[in-house]
Amino acid sequence: MIYSKKKIKFFFSLFVLFSIFMSAQTIIKGTVYEAESNQPLPETNILIEGTSKGTVSDFEGKFLLKLPTESATLVFSNMGFTTQHIKVDANTGEMNVIMTADANQLEDVIITANKTAQSSQKVPLSVSVVGIKQLQRTGAKDFRDYASGIPNLSFGTQGGDAGGRFSNEISIRGISGANTTAMYLNDSPLPESLSPNLIDVSHVEVLKGPQGTLYGAATMGGAIKVLTNRPNVDKFMGFVEVESSKVKEGDYNYSVSGLVNIPIGEKLAFRGSGYYNFRSGIYDMIPNKDIEWLNDDEILTVDFYGDEYDYNDRPFNIKTDGCGGCSREDKFNVDDQTDYGFNVNLGYYPTENLSFYATIIHQNLTGDGYDFAENDVNNFIQNSNTGMDESFNDKWTHYNFDINIQLNKGVITSNTNYLDRGFIETEDVSDINTFWWIEYEIDPGSEPLESIWGISVDRSVDTRIFQQELRFTSEFDGKFNFIAGAFYSREQSDWLYDSQAPGLATYLLSDNVYPAEDGEDGGWWGETMDDYNRIFDADANGDLPWYIYKGYFNEYEFALFGQFYYEITEKLKFTLGLRYFNSYIYKDIDETGADFSFLHSPFSTEFREDGINPKFNLTYQIDKDKM
Repeated sequence: MIYSKKKIKFFFSLFVLFSIFMSAQTIIKGTVYEAESNQPLPETNILIEGTSKGTVSDFEGKFLLKLPTESATLVFSNMGFTTQHIKVDANTGEMNVIMTADANQLEDVIITANKTAQSSQKVPLSVSVVGIKQLQRTGAKDFRDYASGIPNLSFGTQGGDAGGRFSNEISIRGISGANTTAMYLNDSPLPESLSPNLIDVSHVEVLKGPQGTLYGAATMGGAIKVLTNRPNVDKFMGFVEVESSKVKEGDYNYSVSGLVNIPIGEKLAFRGSGYYNFRSGIYDMIPNKDIEWLNDDEILTVDFYGDEYDYNDRPFNIKTDGCGGCSREDKFNVDDQTDYGFNVNLGYYPTENLSFYATIIHQNLTGDGYDFAENDVNNFIQNSNTGMDESFNDKWTHYNFDINIQLNKGVITSNTNYLDRGFIETEDVSDINTFWWIEYEIDPGSEPLESIWGISVDRSVDTRIFQQELRFTSEFDGKFNFIAGAFYSREQSDWLYDSQAPGLATYLLSDNVYPAEDGEDGGWWGETMDDYNRIFDADANGDLPWYIYKGYFNEYEFALFGQFYYEITEKLKFTLGLRYFNSYIYKDIDETGADFSFLHSPFSTEFREDGINPKFNLTYQIDKDKM
């Protein structure tokens, strides 16, 4: 191929220009580390000194930056760390930048305890903050992972009662009980037994002490707030993370998670994250090999008291489900858990003073047995007389829509959210229920055997919560400022506690269940002949439950709240808080079973309450670090 002299001159000139251009472009890359742990430090700002150009380190602490000249000074900054100025040029190799903690910066943490962004040194509350770096460093996935390291905070799950695992309680400063501590996801209150995943959070705040003015009911002990990140229209970012670990008393843990932030034009952005976690159990179930149990095809012919006939001289012929699901097989890591979910957000910013956020969060937690030790915390064996399987599933979806309007003198915030939650579990209660030891004979004249009656409980709770809050936060230039708003909530829930154990009632209660004669009361409850026949005939066919509880709860709350601040002097500040509340609770409960003569025992009631919760506070700011 032959080129003309003009073409050769053109390509040569182009090559020279390209070389000059490339010589002026210096590419700097490297990784930012935290000095204390030597772990990668994400979200570190890297600016070219004297310009507005720069980049941010990714989730693995890595960065890449093109310099417009052959040399420059880079400024590395991250909240809580000492800012560094490093000179770089074309000869600079791949950098490892070590960021050291700055104690002064670490004290200046921005929190939202008063429902507005403030320095922690300006908030007259006891607040513990767990930042994103601490969550990442410890590998925290949910509430339990970080809660154990917070002073004055404890938690526990109560098994073996009507609540089961659903009755998880959080205690701050020793104040515990139903609805004493609130769990918040941003501005949305959640049931305290929920644990939002921490894949895409900014930080976690633990507010200690009563928070009744701004946060309302269920905050006598305090409140826990999980703050998530918002969609960002300025940059595309994301990560994928895979983890695996070996548990000493269990098996392998593994998880995969990912996040992506996608700008859609200049005013719209999408942010989504998802995860799948498997957490190995550490407890092994060892059934009692010496225990016999009833089989499905065995018929009891003698009652608990050794009688062969009932009060009508009918022979006992008690049909049971024996010990359905019982097993002599040892089971390992019975407290395995699988957790998966997603968090999708859409942020729309039509103007600098207006923003909309729409969020859907879904989580699904499935597990097997309880993660409890017996008697000794160093004991990883759970003994069982039946070897029956246990399981649970906690699935919830949270919908949220936020509006923020920036005015000249303040901010209007609207927060609307809806929660749909379904919880179900099965627990073996054979070992804690009364009369599990049984002497019976399959046929008259045979040797009595000692055995166990397999009894399980199915619990379920379906919850639906709608909440709306509207508030105004002032930003006046003078000495006076305030927060004022209104709150509305409606919560509906259906509870079910179902323990069947067919045949058990006839076996245990036969000598105490008999019809009334000659005007006298019969049995323990004064049964009539119809009651007596119904109990024995139905239970002999396995139709009567041992115990069933059904409950429907409907709760409303309306509140007006305000918190007012006045600067008496530059350092002395007075706070007055007031919250008016009006609440209504309706309960509809129905119980039946052995304790109720197998008759339905319906009960309904309603309760109304209103009042005002006041708050007074006086603070003196000695200096920027002491209050």
